[in-house]
Amino acid sequence: MFRTLDADFFCIQETKMQPGQADFAPEGYTEYIYSADKKGYSGTAVWAKTPALSVRYGLDEDVHNHEGRAITLEYPDFYLVNLYVPNAQNELARIDYRMQWEDDLRRYLQKLDAEKPVILCGDLNVAHEDIDLKNPGPNRRNPGFTDEEREKMTPEELNERVKSLIADMEEIGARPAYLRGGSYNDYLEYGRLKDLIAKECI
Repeated sequence: MFRTLDADFFCIQETKMQPGQADFAPEGYTEYIYSADKKGYSGTAVWAKTPALSVRYGLDEDVHNHEGRAITLEYPDFYLVNLYVPNAQNELARIDYRMQWEDDLRRYLQKLDAEKPVILCGDLNVAHEDIDLKNPGPNRRNPGFTDEEREKMTPEELNERVKSLIADMEEIGARPAYLRGGSYNDYLEYGRLKDLIAKECI
């Protein structure tokens, strides 16, 4: 897959692995892995064709830095942030923590964006609009489709270019048919990168 796609970055979420567990090392790529303290849980990874100038694991607040959910790679012209956003869980047992994560993440991204443009990708665990689900009605108040979670992803942060990508996905039936456990993948340009991105692949 790495050779076929020849992508600049491969961003993976929910890796559930510890450093050294990966049994492959793609030629020509630098590996960045962020694991949860709890083995077999959560985790993110990035394979980058160009080594980053710097790498940050987690957010600014330590409370978010035990589940391997955020990797930030710095490059001369942008930051790349790979996320695995916490799920609100059954009966919304973790919704308060999810709201804290969203607020702290927003501040973190705004701080990065003040320095240089940001590419944000990953599993955001939210369906933003009704059109993102085949059956939105029965899914109200399910994890990933609560009003609280949806309001955190404001329309102005959905770049028009991303909206067009989602429309293309819809044409080929690529939207999720059912939101089970709030699993939903997204890609956002959180900044000023339109002219720097040659091609997107979802």
